[in-house]
Amino acid sequence: MDNQDKGWVWIREIATAVSFYRVKYGEKRERVITVPYDQVISSQHEIRKHFTSVANTNKLIKYFSTFEYRHKNRFVEKKKYLNQEQISAAMQAIEESLAELVKADPKCAKLENQQLAYEIWRAWTPIRQLISNASGWKIKESDSQKALGWGTAGKKEDDQDETTT
Repeated sequence: MDNQDKGWVWIREIATAVSFYRVKYGEKRERVITVPYDQVISSQHEIRKHFTSVANTNKLIKYFSTFEYRHKNRFVEKKKYLNQEQISAAMQAIEESLAELVKADPKCAKLENQQLAYEIWRAWTPIRQLISNASGWKIKESDSQKALGWGTAGKKEDDQDETTT
């Protein structure tokens, strides 16, 4: 009987990989191979070479057949969210880019610019609700104008400051 046939396979899933151990009664378990999650399915034949007994082969077949289903969330790329500075920089870049597009097509005659305008309005509606509604931050456009000194509310406040000094 081959040394590979003695003992049984023990599988340990860790944060980034899967380790396959050979366990023999009365002995310390021996790590045979460790494979990253994204390579487990493509490496299954190599893994099975290390464990040739019928019982181990059956256990590995069962493990590999359910692997993708059990770990489907590991293979989905997680959404990455922008932080405050990134959102602010993106809004500035969008404003500057739109200004260039409007300068090149002032009457919005190009179909792709019309489509972009429609998409911007569709995206802006939930953004505005998140910022200004009671269920969101409850910050109105006039609040921004006063705080940052832009628009008519910001100009009125600046005029009042000049008359009082």
